[in-house]
Amino acid sequence: MRGFRIIVLVAAAVLVAHAALGQTAEERRQKLNNMIPKHEGYLGALAPENLNKKRPAPPFNPDANDSRLADHDGAAADRDLHGFQFQ
Repeated sequence: MRGFRIIVLVAAAVLVAHAALGQTAEERRQKLNNMIPKHEGYLGALAPENLNKKRPAPPFNPDANDSRLADHDGAAADRDLHGFQFQ
């Protein structure tokens, strides 16, 4: 009997929620489509045409490649590098 009550309550909750929303799937799609900003001639960041675009290689940045840890002048040997060993 308890299981039947739970099923009836869940079904009633679904019916009330569906009646309160009162939207068809097409209406929900249309509202979602209206929420997405659109600009003529502008592709979004995740547009397939934008993702597949050929781009040049990024410039070499020595700071981004951790070359600052290289022991060029011996000064780094005096610092505490948390166990990092130069070879």
